[in-house]
Amino acid sequence: MKSKGLNARLGAAALAAAVSSVQAESLSCGKGGSQEERNYAYAVALLQTGRLLTESQEIDVILRLKEAVANDCQHAALALLEIRALQAAFVSPGTPRKLVDARDDEMFELLQAATRLDEGWYEFGAFYLEDDARYHSPQKAVEMFEHAAAQGDRRAVEQLADAYERGIGGVAVNSERAAAWRHRLEGMSR
Repeated sequence: MKSKGLNARLGAAALAAAVSSVQAESLSCGKGGSQEERNYAYAVALLQTGRLLTESQEIDVILRLKEAVANDCQHAALALLEIRALQAAFVSPGTPRKLVDARDDEMFELLQAATRLDEGWYEFGAFYLEDDARYHSPQKAVEMFEHAAAQGDRRAVEQLADAYERGIGGVAVNSERAAAWRHRLEGMSR
């Protein structure tokens, strides 16, 4: 039976793209052992095939990714976060606020898990900039983007330059800071 879930709406390619940056050699887990790493590798491999998953496979993948997050597996929180973000794209406008807040809470926890492993700083910044998010905070977004920029994340440098140039997200316009971030951006390779 084909899934009526996420991969039926988006297609398997979108799910595969959600974990495209996860490499087999980076699937190490801080807790647990080789069995947890194998479960995580299996979930990622299923997604990376680009084939539609059955409904039970989709549920299995999400459960394995949740287990991987609990075991501090590299990139697991970001992979699950990407899937949850894709799912959130299908939330209808009339969805009760309680459900939207529950989604935001889960995404916040996944972002915290990712940053504990020193990943996901850009994604956390973007999350803080979402106007309708429960955790909307332009100031915290800037902090996250600055951390990501310090790690060489080009997207974060662009975001900071734009924020200081135009005052995006409630950030005060500051032409000197904007110029400094633009200068740094020019020095980065694509």
